[in-house]
Amino acid sequence: MANEMWWSLLAAAETDSPSHGASTGDTVMWWIGGIIVAVFFGAIVLRTLRRNRLRK
Repeated sequence: MANEMWWSLLAAAETDSPSHGASTGDTVMWWIGGIIVAVFFGAIVLRTLRRNRLRK
């Protein structure tokens, strides 16, 4: 019983993984999203650093 469950979970994980032949549009969207997230969190860090510098 447990062995069958293990294989079914393994099969489900394999089908959910992205394929190696992903389209170029998906790759571009991942890069754009990553850049937007990096800029957003970078702005938060800079704002925090400026606020902390003003308090001293």
